[in-house]
Amino acid sequence: MKSQGFRMVTRSAKSSRDLDFFQNPIQRHIFNDESLARAALEAVRWPTGVSCIRCRSRAIKRSVDGGYRCEKCSTEFDFSTGTTLARTSLPRHVLLFAIYTFSTSRYRASAFLKLQNDAGMSKESIEDLWLKVQNRCREYKGYKRNFGRLVQIEMPVTPPRLWGARKERLLEQGKHQSQNTINATGNLETSRNLATAQSLQRTECLLRLLLTKKR
Repeated sequence: MKSQGFRMVTRSAKSSRDLDFFQNPIQRHIFNDESLARAALEAVRWPTGVSCIRCRSRAIKRSVDGGYRCEKCSTEFDFSTGTTLARTSLPRHVLLFAIYTFSTSRYRASAFLKLQNDAGMSKESIEDLWLKVQNRCREYKGYKRNFGRLVQIEMPVTPPRLWGARKERLLEQGKHQSQNTINATGNLETSRNLATAQSLQRTECLLRLLLTKKR
């Protein structure tokens, strides 16, 4: 099935590229189900519940297209509105798997190849998404320890630790790295397998960065 630069590989397809990468329950759900993937993305952006991106009201209703409409200010939005991922044409489960792949790969070439073979994404759509990731990562001002190796490379070099008056001044201004560091909340971490849990934590951190509303 081809559409807008991607092709999801199905188990029924008789192809050498059908690698059946949905190996565990987590992958079979959020990486292979559109509604569950959307719910996961919404949980990452709104950990405490969906609220209007304009007036922050919780008086909202689900719209026909799967987004939301605020009953107070009439703003229509979805999980990606106003963020780096706004207006993406990728299905939600494909987008989620792509972010997972970027977060768990050590090299860009291997990540691109995996997305082409396993998710059927075109080279152009992968490059477009990766460019968005790169640009957002270069604006990140926190510690990089919660992100995957491939993502960390795109982030600014971590400055040496600061002490004394200079550190206190940055803390007062809200500009210290510790105050801008993204940590996982556990919204995607539902696995008892340590390696899988760590991978999902890194995925959530990258998603939180990408889904932060642009200023």
